[in-house]
Amino acid sequence: MEGGFSATFSILLSKREYANLLPHSLEYFVPATSLGGVESLIEQRHVHDPSEDPLLVRISIGVEEVEDLKDDLRKAFQKLSKSRKLTLWVILTQSVQLGASEKDKSVTNQESTPLLCTRCGSVKTIDISWLSLRALSNEMAKLNGTHLIHGDSGFSGTEVSPSISVTTTFRVPHPDEHAPGADGFDWQNPSRYMYSRYTQNVSTRVEHILNKINHGNAITYSSGIAAAYAALVHFKPKRIAITGGYPGCHASIAVYAKNRFEPTPIIGIDDEFQEGDLCWVETPVNPTGESRDIQYYADKIHAVGGKLIVDSTFGPPPLQYPFKWGADCILHSATKYFGGHSDLLAGILIVKTEQEWNDLFGDRCYLGSMMGSFESWLLLRSLRTLHLRIPRQSASGTELAQWLSRAVNVPVGQEYDGVPGGVVTKVWHSSLQGINGSFDPAKQMEGGFSATFSFLLSKREYAELLPHSLEYFVPASSLGGVESLAEYSHMRDPNENPLLIRLSIGVEEVEDLKDDLRKAFQKLSKMETKA
Repeated sequence: MEGGFSATFSILLSKREYANLLPHSLEYFVPATSLGGVESLIEQRHVHDPSEDPLLVRISIGVEEVEDLKDDLRKAFQKLSKSRKLTLWVILTQSVQLGASEKDKSVTNQESTPLLCTRCGSVKTIDISWLSLRALSNEMAKLNGTHLIHGDSGFSGTEVSPSISVTTTFRVPHPDEHAPGADGFDWQNPSRYMYSRYTQNVSTRVEHILNKINHGNAITYSSGIAAAYAALVHFKPKRIAITGGYPGCHASIAVYAKNRFEPTPIIGIDDEFQEGDLCWVETPVNPTGESRDIQYYADKIHAVGGKLIVDSTFGPPPLQYPFKWGADCILHSATKYFGGHSDLLAGILIVKTEQEWNDLFGDRCYLGSMMGSFESWLLLRSLRTLHLRIPRQSASGTELAQWLSRAVNVPVGQEYDGVPGGVVTKVWHSSLQGINGSFDPAKQMEGGFSATFSFLLSKREYAELLPHSLEYFVPASSLGGVESLAEYSHMRDPNENPLLIRLSIGVEEVEDLKDDLRKAFQKLSKMETKA
């Protein structure tokens, strides 16, 4: 088992009653057969196989937080046996998540648990406090995997994975059931569903998980642009301060302004603000991946009674949390990192209060910009692994940006780590900004830097050809997916620098991505020599 041990193992309990009840005494382990999913499962095997030992329980470990799983088991064992003296028999090899560090083993537990040694037939005692799960990049994972897997459990039924629902409408309860009507209905926590333009099960589940990981009240939309337009309708700004960033938001603002009966001036975020302004800050900013000081703009706009919306698409949890720095509303194109698989369109707004959420919900019903049922299902699937994807993408993106930056000042005819000098002339990334006055991008981006960044090449021909000279980078627009993308941004946006390339880093091996770029730069450089 050179890559680690299995994530599935079995235990024997001392009483059949314990084995019967344990799967139904847990919060984060789903009582179900099968194994290998992102959610942890627990199964009394005798139910499905009468020949199996009735004292045996099989556990399949998912991607939740290990301390939550330990605490869940601890509470269940305490409930089943107040003495906490259970006889355990580890049938399968201890899983990759059941390795023990020396630090863990040093923890002293007042109570130990008898463990049956099957080889010698004797009973040994072990300290269950040091049984720990080793998760990938656990130290970086500030995003709670347990919330991602079980944050919607209040709306789950008997299915472990929710079905794809395509219904647009739902049966009306009989009057004898005394079901609540639309008046006074809690749309954020619906006890039933009426019409999918309002709510449906999977979109509600998505929003509950988003609430937990964004520390606010999240509402979903059919796209990032739809969410941006909804924010404009909600805030009704007299003027909008915005500088640079995603061109689609500028286009959405233009549509909003066109439909108002009075002018809506557009100013820059560094212009003077006045009452009624909405400050629109994108950070990290598209396409460079550089950070802007949220606290600075929050203080500036709040001083005149205005509002701050932060487009945090390039900085999803756990990278940054804009509410900590004074944002009034957070915008995400969930198509990108939250979706993470380049197969759905969705947008998100997060606000601080339930009343704001209710206002946005009422607008959404009649703007008609709700997320589709299938897209909701895809997004729920994607959220289960957000804490695994984002830290890895961030770490790889930061390493690649810093690696490329070291090739910038290399003279023509020389090279840095296989990157020919004179090809890459500038690299942008928040990890390369450094501290500017009181603003430290690393402090704002507490969970890591963005996995998207840009660089300039020395010739337009290089920029046009690079995306098509790579093996592991897909030449495509968008960002945030598990696959790395390389975009010649000038093709999509004629106002963009024709020498600029934007990279979105996926979950491939970083050394493979380096080698891919290295070979492409060498090919482009030799092409010049031949000419």
